[in-house]
Amino acid sequence: SLNEWAWLGNTTLTAAQTTAFVNALKDLAVTGITPMASNGGKTQTFTFAEGGLYLIVDQSGKLVVEDNDTHKLVWNGNAPILAGTAITGAAPSVNNATGVLAAAGVVDLKSSKEETTKAGAVTWQKVDKNAAALTGAEFQVYEGDVSGLSADELKAKTPLKFNGSNGAYSLPTANADGTYPEGATDTLQSNAEGKYTLNGLKLNTTYTVIETKVPTGYNGTFVGKFTITTGATADAAATFAGKDAWNLSKDNKGTFQVTNVKNITQLPLTGAAGTMLFSVIGLLIAGAAVTVFVKSRSTKRALNA
Repeated sequence: SLNEWAWLGNTTLTAAQTTAFVNALKDLAVTGITPMASNGGKTQTFTFAEGGLYLIVDQSGKLVVEDNDTHKLVWNGNAPILAGTAITGAAPSVNNATGVLAAAGVVDLKSSKEETTKAGAVTWQKVDKNAAALTGAEFQVYEGDVSGLSADELKAKTPLKFNGSNGAYSLPTANADGTYPEGATDTLQSNAEGKYTLNGLKLNTTYTVIETKVPTGYNGTFVGKFTITTGATADAAATFAGKDAWNLSKDNKGTFQVTNVKNITQLPLTGAAGTMLFSVIGLLIAGAAVTVFVKSRSTKRALNA
């Protein structure tokens, strides 16, 4: 109203006092007004029903301008604006009657932005024991290193959802309530070459990739598990690390591959799998030796009888 505007026109406030004044009132702004845009959207003109002092609060929030595989650009809303109409015919006269406020550092109409660079693409391939490409396998991805969790513990974790299909996927931005855009999936399938490519991952972040379905005809007990750690910059190469006990996930001449097998004899003869296989064979050989020894003693007794 005129009285409040007259008060402000005759009062000298520090920047801190003006900021406190604005912050105390901004949550009370409830009347929605859409200003008239001009000058290519750079100028916003507000029309009020009557003269007075007004607090203009930008309720548009953050605006996502771009969100693609390489970066995300968000423009923030403007800071609250304290403004008033010109005062005419006031008695007594009012200082600064034109309504121009010198509130340096408080009324800031400069827009600010948040730009987030994303990691470069990461790719792995599904193969058989001869390194031939396989299709039909499915994977899920978790943020963080969850490779050491049990199956029951993993149920408490939520796999990430991606946009895409047939081996090409992008990590979308989650909605404000934590949900994902419609159509996003947490189950990744390969292209015709058995390859999976992820785009839009965060920089300097570890992800765990777990095989949830093997191709038809392959043993579902032996599934791949590995981590991907993205670099500190978009150009930095990601680091892969196999985490399954069978040593199925590993680099092969610059291509990270996850192997499927049909039976235990096709497992790599290293790591826990190799130890298990050699232990089984060792026990079988030991059993055969005992059998031969027992039979030899029985034969000797028969000859001496």
